[in-house]
Amino acid sequence: MNLLIKAEVKKIKRLKITSVGYISILLSALITYIQAFAMQDGAITFLNFTDMYLYNNAVLFFPFMIALLGGYMIDREYILDTRKNLLVIPLEWCHMVKAKIFVLMFLAVYFSFLAASVSGICGLILKCSDFTYSLFLKKGLSFLILGACICVGILPIILWFSRRKGKYVWGSILSALMGITSVFVVNGKLVNWHPITYCFSIISDRLTVPTNWETFMFVIALGVYILIAFLMYWLLYQKK
Repeated sequence: MNLLIKAEVKKIKRLKITSVGYISILLSALITYIQAFAMQDGAITFLNFTDMYLYNNAVLFFPFMIALLGGYMIDREYILDTRKNLLVIPLEWCHMVKAKIFVLMFLAVYFSFLAASVSGICGLILKCSDFTYSLFLKKGLSFLILGACICVGILPIILWFSRRKGKYVWGSILSALMGITSVFVVNGKLVNWHPITYCFSIISDRLTVPTNWETFMFVIALGVYILIAFLMYWLLYQKK
């Protein structure tokens, strides 16, 4: 498995599709920058800026980006017709897909780390009065949690639409729509169960008001999405 993961990492380094991640991060930061100036009359605070940046990442960019990357990595094996090689080498298709899932999770965390770094740079450029390294580290952790949770939340969609050649694009579109629809649940009770927003209660003091009960529901929701993804993987890939 370690060799498979290393091989997938080498593959992804050569793919131009990863540029979608970098573009998404920068475009989200630009939109947040414009929003911050339009919505606030006075000085922009780092706390408000990062919350808006987190929100834009979750609603507009990360679901589509992660689904596109994950689906493309799996679909590439169909395009190159590498599955026929599995008939002559001791490697199962399910193990290859599992390695791609691990790499996708790594990419989600990696781009989340870059987004956190961009938020820190923006905070310094904007000269936010409340910018401190402790606050930066706290919000940086929020970015990492957001990326990982969105990846888990939409993983069933990725696995379902990647089971056949060329269908992953529809999964990316559906994931993007899931992000957009989260706008309508962010202030309601469904915020703790939506696959995009279920982590909001623990990553931001402004997006929602976290309570012990909401944190508990986050853990339950995370477990549910992990279970759904596992069952999807087992039914669609492990049994083949």
